[in-house]
Amino acid sequence: MRGMLFLNEAEIVQRKGKGFTARVHVDQANERLWIIDYTAWDAAALAGELTALAGKHGCGKIVFPCVEAEAAVLAEQGFLPEARVPGFFRGRTAVFLARYLSRLRATSPRLQDEQRLLDSLAARARREPPEVRSPLPLRRAGPDDAPALARLFGTVFMTYPTPVHDPDYLRAAMAHGALFVAAVDGGRLVAAAAAETDLRLGHAEITDCATLPAHQGRGLGTALVTRLEEECRRGGCTCLYSLARAFHPGVNKVFHRLGYEYGGTLVQNARIGPGGYEDLNVWVKYRPAAG
Repeated sequence: MRGMLFLNEAEIVQRKGKGFTARVHVDQANERLWIIDYTAWDAAALAGELTALAGKHGCGKIVFPCVEAEAAVLAEQGFLPEARVPGFFRGRTAVFLARYLSRLRATSPRLQDEQRLLDSLAARARREPPEVRSPLPLRRAGPDDAPALARLFGTVFMTYPTPVHDPDYLRAAMAHGALFVAAVDGGRLVAAAAAETDLRLGHAEITDCATLPAHQGRGLGTALVTRLEEECRRGGCTCLYSLARAFHPGVNKVFHRLGYEYGGTLVQNARIGPGGYEDLNVWVKYRPAAG
């Protein structure tokens, strides 16, 4: 998962020009810029500023979630669509654009294998479970659970886009509204997942899904995501999405099984495992509020 649960203010820069404003996460760990929010009357000026900022910080990729109606104009400035997320902007569709400053960063050796996984999922009849039962008790995780969560994430993820192995980071994420749900076995946290909610825009990212190896294959991931969905929808989020490791069958099966739609693949997007950058599949479930 992308895992932008809590952004260090020192990594966020503000840019303002005659034809634009932008708030940007300079993500040195993953050598990318991620546009948090923006306004643009002059797409060329904004594109030039972002490209210069990426070059200054040695970033090989720019990720730009933009309003769908503005994607074509930004495409003229070298930004290419990688994914589509209905409902991302308070009911309006977002297009996740990318611009690569490195030719090597723009290509992935795993794409063919990852496409075969997607094809196999698409060939399956989608039967969303009428009721998801967890084999273990689930509960909300709070600040006191941060050390146990950090150990869990540190065991499952050898490397990760954000410091989820740090209890202080996890506490800060919770203080900024991130939701954590955990599965417990004999008092020990054995699986967890999180949701980063943006109530202003009405969306939530399901992220940091982790299960200890001894407990994998028991349906805990499905149960955790379902519990987070319930929490997020109660809070007013109508668009739920996740960025899943594209080569990892288990997590992609979870989202497909739960009725999420494949929205695209972010190429060479984040450092998670020992092999360097990984592609992330975008899975989306958008259910507009009734009436």
